[in-house]
Amino acid sequence: MLHEGRVALETFSGERGAITIETIEAGEALGWSWLFPPYRWHFSARVLEPVQAIVLDGERLRIRGEEDCDFGYDLVKRVAHIVIQRLQATRLQLLDLYRIGV
Repeated sequence: MLHEGRVALETFSGERGAITIETIEAGEALGWSWLFPPYRWHFSARVLEPVQAIVLDGERLRIRGEEDCDFGYDLVKRVAHIVIQRLQATRLQLLDLYRIGV
């Protein structure tokens, strides 16, 4: 979770180079790779402004979610909301790329 600053989430295209998918700002979560195997980033992150962030212990959160189903369900619902937002942002960026390329 970003406390201060801004980060660009990017993906890479061989033809276009780095493509910004979404800009993450204070109050927003940066990623979810800690929750789903293989626990690797799906995007690159580039700092746009100095950042202060809250770092969570993903392994402990996964264990707690397994032990407490209510907590785990709430956690997955919240992260799923972030995943949906990123998917929609990615879709919009792809639409823009294809519109420019035509």
